[in-house]
Amino acid sequence: MNRSAAVLVTAVIALLVLSMSVYTVDQRKATIKFQLGEVVSMHTDPGLYFMVPLLQNVRLYDTRIQTYDSKDAERFLTSETRTCWSIPS
Repeated sequence: MNRSAAVLVTAVIALLVLSMSVYTVDQRKATIKFQLGEVVSMHTDPGLYFMVPLLQNVRLYDTRIQTYDSKDAERFLTSETRTCWSIPS
């Protein structure tokens, strides 16, 4: 019983580490991978990617054109009431 519990705990820990080290990139997103706060790589192609769980982290950004329609145009310093932005891929 003790050996099977140790195998079960080891399998659960291995599955947890594996799930923390895999991430996917959608076709509408771009990712930037950081290692200890510094940029390591950027991925814009869709697919499955891997990272080191405790040393690296990933931020997802939407690459579609984002719009914001403001009803109160005087809050912004622009002359238009519509703002558009996009992250180039």
